[in-house]
Amino acid sequence: SLLPADTDATPELTATKYNDDIYLLGFNDAKSQILLAKFSDFILIAEAPLSAAHGELILKKAHELFPGVPVKYFVFGHHHSWYLGGVRAFIHADVTLLCQPQDTAYIRELGYRPHTLHPDILSNVAEHEPKFETYDSVKVSLDSKLEMQICKIGALSNHTDDYAVYYFPKYKLL
Repeated sequence: SLLPADTDATPELTATKYNDDIYLLGFNDAKSQILLAKFSDFILIAEAPLSAAHGELILKKAHELFPGVPVKYFVFGHHHSWYLGGVRAFIHADVTLLCQPQDTAYIRELGYRPHTLHPDILSNVAEHEPKFETYDSVKVSLDSKLEMQICKIGALSNHTDDYAVYYFPKYKLL
């Protein structure tokens, strides 16, 4: 089961098509958006709110929207459960986590921490080392189809020092 035993409803996940390359996903129980970007031969997902169960649903939706295309990357805006709560599902799926170098220790801790009250997909797995690709200020994901820039804006966000945003030059979309 995706959800803890004391939960009787699976969150509803909706998908809104922005264009052929970009979908915005959303849960009925979370006020955040998830970005799904389809590159030539892989998918990148940005944000996974709340829990590993939510992360599993995001991965399932990506496979429904683009059958046979692997989810290769996961990225998050900053340290908060609305952005990173579902990371354990991505660790379990061997998705490469794009993050700032100082984030790797925290994500490892999230991945290794036991979940005994509400076991999730990583609970019955021996230590599973997350895969990381780090960036300092800007990370560019570029292939023949699409370019996405992951930009650390940090304190300019007026919220946190580790904030990142995503920009698609082809669509002038931030």
